[in-house]
Amino acid sequence: MYNDADTRHIKLGDLRLEERLEKIVKDFIGQPSVSIPKACNSQAATKAAYRFFSNDTVEAKSIRDGYRASTIERIIEQGENSTILFPTDATNIVYTSHKKLNGIGVLRNKDARGLNLHTTLAVTENEVVLGSLDQHCWGRKPEDLGRRRLKKRRPIEEKETYRWLEGFRAAQAALPDNTRGIYLGDRGADIYELFLEPRKQNMHLLIRATHNRPLTNSPDRLFQELENTPSAGTTEVIINRSRERKERTAKLEIRYTQVTIKQPSDKNKLSPVCMTIISAKEIVEGSDVQDPIHWKLLTTLLIDSLEGAIYAVQIYAKRWIIERYHYVLKQGCKVEELQFEEANRIDKAIAVYTIVACRIMQITYLARVSPDLPCTEVFDDDEWRALYCYANKTSKDPAKPMTISEAVIMLAKLGGFQGRKRDGHPGVQVIWCGMSKLEGAVEMYRILKGK
Repeated sequence: MYNDADTRHIKLGDLRLEERLEKIVKDFIGQPSVSIPKACNSQAATKAAYRFFSNDTVEAKSIRDGYRASTIERIIEQGENSTILFPTDATNIVYTSHKKLNGIGVLRNKDARGLNLHTTLAVTENEVVLGSLDQHCWGRKPEDLGRRRLKKRRPIEEKETYRWLEGFRAAQAALPDNTRGIYLGDRGADIYELFLEPRKQNMHLLIRATHNRPLTNSPDRLFQELENTPSAGTTEVIINRSRERKERTAKLEIRYTQVTIKQPSDKNKLSPVCMTIISAKEIVEGSDVQDPIHWKLLTTLLIDSLEGAIYAVQIYAKRWIIERYHYVLKQGCKVEELQFEEANRIDKAIAVYTIVACRIMQITYLARVSPDLPCTEVFDDDEWRALYCYANKTSKDPAKPMTISEAVIMLAKLGGFQGRKRDGHPGVQVIWCGMSKLEGAVEMYRILKGK
């Protein structure tokens, strides 16, 4: 399941360190949910892994930069006229109970301790994760809490919101000229400076609005102008499940209009911005739906028809992928349970686990969109043979590789997937659970085959 393309561009200035990193990534992918000692399988490998993360010459930035190069290669492989999505968001990595951890910051209050993580992914239009393009991990200083008014006076380069601009720039720099890119952000990305960022013709913004901004072409503000716009029609989108809700199909009423947004009063030197605002409001029938959605989306995509507005809404619905990445990183790779005593070591580990989390998501969704690919696209020779033998309770090797769909379903069943008709496709959780069980099956297979 390890793909050497993920690490081949990571340069650490020492071949031995690069080989050690490759071994660590292999071990972590084999058993993503266990502790580092269990993943490494031996005392010697465990000591080597801890030495790697404590080595001051190893920088998290070098790991991220190398993985970014691999991600760009995958973007290019998608070919001419493809569309690449760049979902981006921040999350808190909580270490409040880790009392001996040095170098971390505060989160929403002075008693909550941890790190902030902002990541920009590259994803195909059919939701296959290609990798990470930009990632920043930092600790917020306690003295910065409760100083929002003072922060307003700072240049944006000194604010945490600058991470959204950095993510956009990284995405745009990675985008080939013959490919379209769409940068997806939630309400945290409703930043006027982001709207003014220089954009290539093939790069677009699709941002959920949070500020009811004044307009130059209307006496009404943004949201009132949108409400006064006649309904253009309806559509349906699948709202993916989360901790708070079950998956459901939502019927949405669509409105859209072009607007010219006036610059903020404290930023008079900036120019007005022309964009399209789209309303996607859930039509609730009965009382079964809790917290019905109402997305107000600002975009630079050309929207001149209902079909165009529906496309933008459907694309925004895919922003959940970044939330799924956070889920895999925290629940699947358990980065909040790391027991290092220095935050910079955790930063390096998060950079490594990002490779692991993206790989888990690649395996999960590639099997959905390209089910007939050979399983050798994901599994090495011993892995798919061991998987087949273990799943079918046989010592006889298969005559040929299974399809990736067949292999991933076998893997998911190792992780508890039932495979009933109503169960749909296996999700990331049963995949990472199955990966851990497959590791033992591969080891036994090699012993029995005398390898």
